[in-house]
Amino acid sequence: MANSGLQLLGFSMALLGWVGLVACTAIPQWQMSSYAGDNIITAQAMYKGLWMDCVTQSTGMMSCKMYDSVLALSGLAALVACSWYGHQIVTDFYNPLIPTNIKYEFGPAIFIGWAGSALVILGGALLSCSCPGNESKAGYRVPRSYPKSNSSKEYV
Repeated sequence: MANSGLQLLGFSMALLGWVGLVACTAIPQWQMSSYAGDNIITAQAMYKGLWMDCVTQSTGMMSCKMYDSVLALSGLAALVACSWYGHQIVTDFYNPLIPTNIKYEFGPAIFIGWAGSALVILGGALLSCSCPGNESKAGYRVPRSYPKSNSSKEYV
């Protein structure tokens, strides 16, 4: 009974993580324009994601441009992609050569991606741990020879 509960928990976590990864992949808020330094009041907010760049005006108008080419994603591969993207955001934010008005910070999609990746990895680990083991320690052995039946007749 504990095994099926572990399987149900693992499946639920993996499914919830998968939904999170689909959501973070679809939305464009991986990077959001930063409001650091003199860039506190702006008339527009800029977002960057896996599929497109978007600009939202203070009037509420949103304009998005799709990328021309796309890379493929997938628990561990999604975690690597989110972490790599996050590292790039932090590196650019603290780079003194990049002007303050074009620096970005973490958007909600990257947090959803990290949480979804963790859930998929944990769910997969729970499902892997709940696999049944070998019942017998001796294992399966092939018999050396089969006994001949007395009722068999040979045809010539």
